[in-house]
Parts: sequence; structure tokens; C-alpha cells
Amino acid sequence: PNAQKQLQPGTSVVVQSPPSHQVLRTGVPVLILVFGPTENAKDIRWKKMFDRCSAMRTDPELDGKVFLNLSVEEWAAAVAALPRSPLADALADSAGYGALSGGDGKGGAADPHGGRALLDRTVVAVAALPPGGGKSSLFQSLAHLGWEVVSSDLERTRSGNFDATLARLLRACPMVCYDKNVPDVPALARLCRVLRAAEAQHGLRIRVLLVVPDR
Repeated sequence: PNAQKQLQPGTSVVVQSPPSHQVLRTGVPVLILVFGPTENAKDIRWKKMFDRCSAMRTDPELDGKVFLNLSVEEWAAAVAALPRSPLADALADSAGYGALSGGDGKGGAADPHGGRALLDRTVVAVAALPPGGGKSSLFQSLAHLGWEVVSSDLERTRSGNFDATLARLLRACPMVCYDKNVPDVPALARLCRVLRAAEAQHGLRIRVLLVVPDR
């Protein structure tokens, strides 16, 4: 890949030359893993590039961290030091009892409101897709196949409440499309919270099919 093409938050890329400052200006901290040449490497250019990447560790303009030739133990320690993901917090926020909270997937979970069997629901959502990526076309195709679509744009146009409409349709319909942008982890965490609330309110077990681009 081109080392001079600007990176996007939430993505990873493998390059074979040191990235420029412009490339690394993503708006969020960048994690750079540098793997140096082997000891018997004959091309001096590899060593020079490794030295340039090493110098980035003390670069005041870099928003992020540089790790050189990490061992498995060092990598585990670096990951353990990361702040807790908001997605993990969202999954622990409430005492949900459906698929989002680890249901058995066999229809055997019980509804705490009277011991009723939970109603199975499936939600399709699209994450990390840029504008024009085909989300609306996908949901239109699913609508023709009988899926219900909850659109944030439509709710905004008619001054509706997206979360309330979603919960209402989930109560009545087995297959629902979540037509709202999910660009990052906080938005994904919000999706989990909204669906867990619907599970608890209506005695549902919700399975999420998350569609993401392959690059």
C-alpha cells in the first residue's frame, strides 16, 4: 500500500516505508508497529528506514505511540494498558437477558416478566461505511423481501423518535433494518444499548447481523 495515502480512523494498513506526518494526521492517536530487518539483511535501506521509524518515538508532532519489534509479552502488556472500550461498557450497562447478553441461542431463555418464552428478532445494521457505500440500496432490497426498515432520516423529517420506532417495530416484526449511521465504536455501543433496552422492555432475544466493508 501507498505509505503516503492518508489513513482513516479505525483502520489498519501495512506499509514498507516510513509514513509521513500528513499520513498520520487521522484526528485520533495512531499505533505504529515497526518490525525491523533481520540481522543478515543485506540491503542497507531497510536499516535506514528502521532508524527513521525509531526516531518517531521522540517526535513531538506524533499523536500516538511507536513500538519496535514487540515480543508477544510486550504486545500483551501494551494491549492490557489500553483504556476500556465503550462497547464493553455498553454490554455491561444493563441486566439484559437476550442474545446480546449471551443467551443460549436455542430459544430456551426465560423472560423475567412472567417466565414467557422470548421472541426471536433479527436486526441488520451497517457499520463503518462511507457515504454512498450502498447502505440504503441494501435496506431497500431487504424491504422488498419483507424486512421492516427504521430510518433515522425519515424519523428526523417527521420529527419522530428513532429509538421508539425501532422498539415498536421490534415488538411486532421479526426482521428489522437499523438504517442509521454506525461510523465508530461509540455508535456501535449505542446500538447495543438501544437493542438491549428493547429486549428488556418487550421480552425479546435479538440477533444482530453487522455488515462492514471488507477494506
